[in-house]
Amino acid sequence: YDIIFLDPPFMQDLLAKTLDQLIHSNWIHADTWLYLEQEKGQTWPALPANWHCHREKTTAQVAFSLWRQQRATE
Repeated sequence: YDIIFLDPPFMQDLLAKTLDQLIHSNWIHADTWLYLEQEKGQTWPALPANWHCHREKTTAQVAFSLWRQQRATE
């Protein structure tokens, strides 16, 4: 996929589990973007070292971010 939106139900610890399954599948390629959403105040789940946060914002109750893999030329 080119972009994956993950906004699991809050307070159920599903974001990290879902990310782990995606990272270890063949659904993600070098140009895939990840949009993540979770309750504000939570630490983002650990992603492999080659992923970096492109943008991050918060609202009163929600934190959201856009991630992509670091390319060798960047």
